[in-house]
Parts: sequence; C-alpha cells; structure tokens
Amino acid sequence: MSDLLHEFRELCTFIDHANPQVRLQAAKMVSSLSASAENRKLIAQTKLVQQLAKHMTDAKEISREVYKGLINCAEDEELHSQMLQRSFMSIAMECMRDSKTDNELRELILMFLVNMSRDEKGASLLMQEGEEIEGLHVRRLFNWFVGSQAATSANTMDPYAYIAHLLTNVTQITCGRRLLMNRTGSTSYIAALIPQLQAAAAAVEAASSPSAALPPSANAAPNTISTSVNLRRLGLFQCLKNLFMEPENHAMLLDPKLGLWPELVRPIVGDEDFLHGESEYEGLDPRIRAMQRAGKRREADPQLRCLVYEIILLCAKQKPSRVQLRSSAIYPLLRHAHDEEKELSKRGDGAARELDELVEQIVPFFILDEDDANHPDKKDEEKKKQRIEQLKKLNETEPVKKREAETIVEDGQAVHYLGDELGGEVRKKQQEAASKANSAQPVSASSVAPESRDHKHADEDEDFPSMEPITAEETERLGEVTHNIQSLELAKKSKAAEADDNNQQQTVTYAQAAADEEEEDDDDEPPPLADESNYMDAMD
Repeated sequence: MSDLLHEFRELCTFIDHANPQVRLQAAKMVSSLSASAENRKLIAQTKLVQQLAKHMTDAKEISREVYKGLINCAEDEELHSQMLQRSFMSIAMECMRDSKTDNELRELILMFLVNMSRDEKGASLLMQEGEEIEGLHVRRLFNWFVGSQAATSANTMDPYAYIAHLLTNVTQITCGRRLLMNRTGSTSYIAALIPQLQAAAAAVEAASSPSAALPPSANAAPNTISTSVNLRRLGLFQCLKNLFMEPENHAMLLDPKLGLWPELVRPIVGDEDFLHGESEYEGLDPRIRAMQRAGKRREADPQLRCLVYEIILLCAKQKPSRVQLRSSAIYPLLRHAHDEEKELSKRGDGAARELDELVEQIVPFFILDEDDANHPDKKDEEKKKQRIEQLKKLNETEPVKKREAETIVEDGQAVHYLGDELGGEVRKKQQEAASKANSAQPVSASSVAPESRDHKHADEDEDFPSMEPITAEETERLGEVTHNIQSLELAKKSKAAEADDNNQQQTVTYAQAAADEEEEDDDDEPPPLADESNYMDAMD
C-alpha cells in the first residue's frame, strides 16, 4: 500500500468528524486533491466518495466543497461507476428542491449532475427509467430551466444554465427523447424551449452588432457573449440534434405552427439577398426572411454552426423532411452559408474547412432531382441492394449464430438479415450510439468559482454551526495529513522532473556526440566539385 494511499485513507476519518470546522478543512482538501487524475485513482481505492455523500446536505460551506470534489471525482470512470450504484443523484435533486439552497450551490449541483449523466446508465438513472415516477427529476429540471433566463453579464449568476446540457444527456436515451417530444393539448416541451432559443439569439446578436472595431462582414467574436448564454444555446442545439436522430420526430419538429425551424437555422442566416430575386423567396418562412436584415451576421462559433448543418443533414436523408425543406427555400440559405464557409476556409480557418466539407454532403440532396442517378438517395439505394445481396449470400454459407444481425430498412420496414432476434437490438444500439455522440462533455470543477463572485466564508454563513474551534490535537493531525500528502506529491513530481532531466541530458549527450562526429568528418578535405555545366550536360 503506497504512503499516499495511506494518507488518503487517513483523510477519511476527518470527513466524518463531529466538528464542522474539521469537516470543512477536510472537504477543501478533497476538492483540491481530486483535481488530479492520479489522485482520483487513489480515491477510488478508499471510501472517501461514500463518506462525501453523507455531507452533500451538510452546512453550505461544507457541501460546496463536497460538490466540488464530487464534480472532479465523477470524471473518473471507476468513481463515476461507484457513484451510479448509490443514490447520489437523488440526494442532489433533493438539495435542488430545498429552498435554502443558494444559487452558487445550485450551479455546483447541476455541474455534478451533468458529469453523472454523461453516459447512458447515468442518463437512465436521472430519468428514473422504468420507475412509476419516470421522468420526474427531468420535468423538475426542465421547469427550472424554462422559468429562468440566461445571464447577459459576467457578474450575474445563472445557476440553471447547465440544465441545457442535462437535457442533452437525457436525450441520449429513448425515454428521454420520448419525454421531450411529449405534447399535452396545445403545449409541448419543445414549444417551451423556443423562447430560450430566442432570448439567447437576441443576446448573441446584441453582442455582435456592427461597430467601428468590427467590420460588418465579420462574424461576432465568441468571447463577447456571456458564458451563461453559450451554455444554454449549445446545450439546446445538442439536445435538438438528438431529437432529430429519430425520423419519426421530424414532422412535429418541422411543423411551421411550432415555430422551431426559424430558430434552428438562425445561426447560418446572413444578410445577403438571394441571387434570383423574389422567386427564390417562395416558401420561405416570413420569420426567417425578417432575420435577413442589414448587418445580420452568422454565428461565430463553428461548433454551433456544425450542429445546424448536422440537423439539416439528418432531415435531408429523410425524403418527407427533405421535400418539406426544399419547398421552404432551404437551398438559397445553404448556398450563402456555404459561400461564407468557403471564404473563411480560404483565410485559413480550419473549422470552416471542415464545415465546408459537411455542407458539400448536404447540397446534393437539395439541388438534384429525386430521380437523378447521382442523387445521394439513389446511391444509397444501390449500396443497400448490394449489401442485401452480400448478406443473403453470407446467410446461405455461414451459420447465423456466428454473425451479428444487421437491420436494413426496405420500403419503410425494418428487415433483419442474419437473425431476426438480434436485429432489433442492433438497430437500437446503433441509434443510441449515434445520439451518444452528442453527450455533453464532463464539466471541470476548475470553472466553478470565477473571481468576480463574492463568496461567503464559514463565519459569515448563517447556517454554519457555531461550535468550539478545532483543538490543538485535531489541528496538528489534520496539518500532518496535509503536509504528508503535499510532501509525497512533491516527491513524486521531483522524481518525474528528475527523470525528464536525465532524458534531456541523454538527448544532449547524443546530440553532442553526433556533432563531434560531424566535426571530425569536416576535417577531411572534400573532393573537388564537378563543373556544374558539365554535370547538367551529363544529366541530359
């Protein structure tokens, strides 16, 4: 057992200490130490995480440090798995419901939930999948999200911004997508998200309005937009892309009465006039036409533009959706957006170069006739026929049990080749894997506390228990543990640095030896060079 692991286990005794001042200092140590991936591996070998769970509802100052530690720990696969096996998320949701929970703590809790729900198992637990109250946690989170607005200033807190990424995570799985696609009477979850998209768009456009410092043709600089706005809109676009993964959702999502489509394409809409006059506007949603005012800039964030193009591509691959978009003048919008991606690519923008290639995949769906042999659908059909023939031959020559079943849609029906029993499962896994690609990335606790925020100290917190100060003996032992951990970490870093120095020294030695050898070679008189003109004649 390593000395460092021993000290971590010693730290466990302070997490449960009766004195809240001791618990606070111990929780601070855990939140600091857990920032290291190596330390998280050691924490996974202790009961620290289980003990932290007991203090998720401790006094505010303690619980803040506890959540910071848990946010870090949730990034480790082993610790993440351990926490999923216990009721960490349910405890976190109870903390969210507590009216005494302040905004700073709410934000930390939501960051923790984002990290916990980043995979299918975590998303399923947050959705309470299969339970009688399935979706209750997510419905509460959704209501908090739509009932709040993004903070447009860096000095204003938006504790609910991370819920957008929770919506991304839960739509990785079928029941999460089903919940958000649910419609009750004239209301729907998607309709409730549209004002959020509109508010975020307004904030972005306000930040990117033309100025002397920014030429009208330029895109807005992403750093002029608040973190809150960026978190909300990125999470929402990722969530919506997950919903578009299922073709059966397209009819509702593209319904003009819903009004979602104009907000989806807004990031790629500019102020250019169409090339062929008013005839090109036929079918265009008036709300999109109204966006094309003078000075309208496209979205500067390539990640967001990419999500828009990917959503359009998902629609383009389904004939009913493609026909609807073509009749809504999607191509002229794409053409102008594509021209700008090409221009940015010429200036050396690597992200725009990738987006240029992505749009190249979309365009043929809309400019070629449906019966054209070069239409992507026709090519896909031909590939599908070839694959079916290949599978049939394999099915005749190889036992089914040795091969994984494959599902191919023919005439609108899912046909399972090489085993009906497994086919549905394979298709389900393929869909889940595609949605999983949009899962929000784990959030780092290092971004929790910007310097501009005014933090309370333990002695300022009304809820912090008033108890006797830490005894001399407790102070000494806690200090000893802290010192030991720091000393062992420093020793480890020094050893690594020493190894690097040795490697560098070896490199220098080898380089010097090579230089000396080259110098010795230079001492020999080189042979005279042949006349250049004679050499060229010889080459001829």
